[in-house]
Amino acid sequence: MNAEHRWLVKALREAGEELQSRFASLPEEIVLWRPEPREWCLAEVLGHVRDRERLAFSQIESVVYDREPALPSPDLAALPAERRYATQPLHRFLREFSARREETVHLLWSLEPEEWERCGRHPYLGRLNVFTLARDLNQHDLDHLWQARKLVRDFELVQNLPAGSLLG
Repeated sequence: MNAEHRWLVKALREAGEELQSRFASLPEEIVLWRPEPREWCLAEVLGHVRDRERLAFSQIESVVYDREPALPSPDLAALPAERRYATQPLHRFLREFSARREETVHLLWSLEPEEWERCGRHPYLGRLNVFTLARDLNQHDLDHLWQARKLVRDFELVQNLPAGSLLG
């Protein structure tokens, strides 16, 4: 594993740990709060992050073990509403995310440098290698960590709470 691969695996591990540690103990009032009626609440954001982790693991695993597999590309953005994530406990999303993230990190850590270049075929994006899949997953983490932090900060503003009082 080269330095870039090690950095990416470390970033994935740290993002996963931050999701678990920062959001696991928030009260339901915050977890279900929406800044606007059609925007996601924190439960939906973290359910989506869990779904994306499942997808990424299955894609990476397919690329590692199969020759040029077709990569699944479901519409994950529709699932929070369809499956009513706001009615499900946040701890379940976080537990399932953390378990799968551990498997993703373990799989990536075990790869030889040449295995990072193995490719699968995405229906819209074409050929994607393991490195690109892992890098995209890391970017997805960062996007939704920002979104989750912003949701909590916006809740603090609406409730006239001091900035950072809920997440530290």
